Amino acid sequence: MKASFIIWRISHYRILAPVIEEALARGWSVECWHDYEHPKNGPKGYQFPQLDQVPIFKNRQPTVRSFRSQEELEKLPVETKTDVVLSCDGGGKGLGGNCPCKYIEVQHNAEMFWGRSLEQMQSATLMAMYSPWWLDYAVEHYEAVGGLNERQDNVRQKLLKKAVFVGVPELDRQRCLEPDVVRETYGIPKNKKVVCFLPFAAISSIAFWPERIYLANNRLKQLFHIVTQRRFEYLPHVRHRWDDKTLAASLRMFCDRNDAWLVVKSRKKTPVTSYLQNHADLVLFDQAHYPATLFEILTVADLTVSFHSNAVFASVAEGVPHYSIRIPIDDFYDGETDRDRDGRLRMNNYFQRTPEGPFDFEGVVTAADISEAITDLPDRDLASFALDPGRAKLYVSKFIGPNDGRSSSRLLDELEA
Repeated sequence: MKASFIIWRISHYRILAPVIEEALARGWSVECWHDYEHPKNGPKGYQFPQLDQVPIFKNRQPTVRSFRSQEELEKLPVETKTDVVLSCDGGGKGLGGNCPCKYIEVQHNAEMFWGRSLEQMQSATLMAMYSPWWLDYAVEHYEAVGGLNERQDNVRQKLLKKAVFVGVPELDRQRCLEPDVVRETYGIPKNKKVVCFLPFAAISSIAFWPERIYLANNRLKQLFHIVTQRRFEYLPHVRHRWDDKTLAASLRMFCDRNDAWLVVKSRKKTPVTSYLQNHADLVLFDQAHYPATLFEILTVADLTVSFHSNAVFASVAEGVPHYSIRIPIDDFYDGETDRDRDGRLRMNNYFQRTPEGPFDFEGVVTAADISEAITDLPDRDLASFALDPGRAKLYVSKFIGPNDGRSSSRLLDELEA
């Protein structure tokens, strides 16, 4: 069997590397095709899939190629005599109906559907999905964005024929990580509690609130922006200090109360502010994608804190409770452009599903508004976030699927069948 993996961004190795590892272990011929059309500049330029950044695999290394256009990509399956092509989160790009061999879409959270039209999803040979919940979410998403031309039940049945529920392949590597090694690698004291914080990312928004109110770490700056832009509705934010600097201080007080280390895990596109650096015991960016730096920290974490982040799945899968701070959607997307309307729609249908949604699940994921988090955290005990075992099991079954380290194996079993 010969399998080829499309690497649209270098971070896609976090998602696909466990599947590549399993294919190599089975003796398959494996190639990785890197998208050299990806921009090298801009906010995501650091994600350019440089050929020399391929992770080191246990058995042997895959053959690596690059392509610079959709036309070049479409020729590769025939030129390389590939049996199956696997891809994830191509931002609307891919092969689908243009692929002369099997074409597999590997799920990457909800972005699998945001970046693919219903027609593109249906053109795949198989969709490797986490659990059946995501199939229902996909149908609801496509209906919400006006992508359904027939009844929901019919669309669901068509997608079901393409779906194989394997769990989350990128989580397979978590079971191989050793907490003691992680602590030693990053200098985290033994027996010290750890709170992992993923900072606020404003990169997806061009609205007024993120940069001019929430991230403006000076009240005079906030007031200047409010007056010059006549956005007086944000005066309560200034008066009550509902901003990132205050939240960082609250988080530090929470860690001090619980004798915990504050580990800030960010990405290059999300700079860490000076005040957050001062409050943190350790600041990390992505040191590698396989294993992912976040997954390493989760092996020693007692709590993760984030703003509406898909990291919640890796956190719960590792047995770590999650504190999810809600982003005010109408403030984050405050325009009437198609981009903002689509953003509000996606956020409301996904991140704001409450209760019993991925980001608000009693006994597993605690959800709070920014103002609540600022007030709540300084007086909160870490033990109050402890996972409820029964609820955690239900969460994993509903959103993550089989969590036994064999998701990649299940996927390849389907391809060999």
